[in-house]
Amino acid sequence: MGGAKHGKVDPDGNPHVGGNQWAGGTGGSDTAGLGGRGGPYRLSDGNAVHQVSDEDKAAVSEEALARAREVNRIAYKERLAEIENLDEKGWAMYRGLLERVQTSVSGLASTLASATDRSQERVWLRNAADGELDDSRLVEAAAGERFVFKRRGTETEAPRGGQEGPRPRRLTFLMDVSGSMYRFNGHDGRLNKMLETTCLVMEALAAEALHGRYEYSIVGHSGETDGEEFVSFASPPRDRADRLKVLQRMVTHSQFCMSGDNTIQATARAMRGAAGDAAIDAAKAAGEGGGDDDAGTAAARNLIFVLSDANFRRYGLDPLSWADAFAPSHPGVEGYAVMVGSLGDEAAQVASALPVGRGYVCEDADDIPRTFAHIFRHARIVEDESF
Repeated sequence: MGGAKHGKVDPDGNPHVGGNQWAGGTGGSDTAGLGGRGGPYRLSDGNAVHQVSDEDKAAVSEEALARAREVNRIAYKERLAEIENLDEKGWAMYRGLLERVQTSVSGLASTLASATDRSQERVWLRNAADGELDDSRLVEAAAGERFVFKRRGTETEAPRGGQEGPRPRRLTFLMDVSGSMYRFNGHDGRLNKMLETTCLVMEALAAEALHGRYEYSIVGHSGETDGEEFVSFASPPRDRADRLKVLQRMVTHSQFCMSGDNTIQATARAMRGAAGDAAIDAAKAAGEGGGDDDAGTAAARNLIFVLSDANFRRYGLDPLSWADAFAPSHPGVEGYAVMVGSLGDEAAQVASALPVGRGYVCEDADDIPRTFAHIFRHARIVEDESF
């Protein structure tokens, strides 16, 4: 141990178990592979994985780990640079993903297009000539002004003047790009499901009918970070080339990141950020006379979707702490968990610890579109599932 390296490439793709010579090998030392110890990063050659024991992994010295980390960072930067030069292998991956989700793309876009706009939600219309006396206009009423009443209605009935329209709904997708997604992809296809979900979301939200109605971000969480930004609200992917690069960066992060889990921290961070945005919107609406006393019953405008492989037991995480992280601090924010992988029944156990309607388990990639449709209904964004 101690000589971390990529390893030799077997042109025939033969399985290599143990030892420290072959790239993509399993259950060995020092080389890029799966199930071993001291290697610089994960690398699957498609063969069965053999796992060394935790005791063997603990025998790796700090010096050897530091060397592996050094090799890891160099290879990681090289891979990110390669992503900027799209190749046929990358396009083949994207075409395969798109082929599997194409039918669901139109369904999700249709569902989002049918969402209830804020303009159709009932609010207080102020500065009216009739209705209830507006407590905030008592001085003006005493002075004899006429437009000092308020009444219930929709925003489309209100004079807009020079006011801006309502801000688009914000959708935040927290994607699990931890090392276990790459490591156990051969077990249950969890990384593939994550990529299909991301492809589905990006393709659907690119629909012309949704422009100006939604903003979305895609943020990764892993053992290394609780907020690796892949897509920002301000800069969605412009085309499929950009979307392919997003997917490739997600895979690369999962392959090269350090072990660990920041699912709970990422959830809490996203919920706090969305609550801050919602509070600013509420203050702005109140200042424009559009505040709604029934905001708690209106459809949420900030939704957080946390996708995870529910690998909690490995890192001693408490599902109840995750449930606490989902507790909204503002009525305009709602969070949902979608588990796309599991060792045994762990995902079901984690989901059962979450509030009713907040946790979902997708055992098959085909479950994901239906799950999103169900969530949008739960969040009161749409009335009917369209797919």
